[in-house]
Amino acid sequence: MNTNIKKLVVGASLLLALPAAMAQWRTLAVPLTTQEHSQWCWSASSKAILNFYKKTPSQCQIVNWAFGLNYACGNTYFNWNSYANQPNNMYGSNGSVQNILKAWGVANGAYSVASSWNSVVADINANRPFVIRYGWSNGGGHIMVGRGYATTNGVNYVYIMDPWPGEGQTYRTYNSAVSASDHRWTHTQRMSINGPI
Repeated sequence: MNTNIKKLVVGASLLLALPAAMAQWRTLAVPLTTQEHSQWCWSASSKAILNFYKKTPSQCQIVNWAFGLNYACGNTYFNWNSYANQPNNMYGSNGSVQNILKAWGVANGAYSVASSWNSVVADINANRPFVIRYGWSNGGGHIMVGRGYATTNGVNYVYIMDPWPGEGQTYRTYNSAVSASDHRWTHTQRMSINGPI
């Protein structure tokens, strides 16, 4: 009888532990970085990744470098149409996000697709955040940082650092990150070097 009670206790313990064992997750210490101006999602996301890799430029230093300016720092307000307050490319131009990261020593590759789920998991497990570009259904885009993943009850989630004011450290299902009524994940930049542990 004692043996049966022990088996029952062990069996119950294993059943209680099963949901926790089935949940997989990992997040990276990508700092929350709110964009300082309306079009600076790319600068804030670049800064967040560079800070993760222990580089310390400011958003305005990144903007000055990207656009060859000398006045982005020290200004607290830009006209919506100011040259310092404009969108930027993920890659393919001299001051692109890809080249910003490379200029500060973070090698990366650019892709005109969403990361596969397996790539999301592999990058995060290797301590490599990634850049996400959303294309909005009504035009324009938004750049954010992928910083983690989770699988809970068979549903995959992506953890995101969204630089838009009020959004911050958030998450959404992988499927809704790839595509929803208001956006599509159009481009990805994957870091080529592992970050700090």
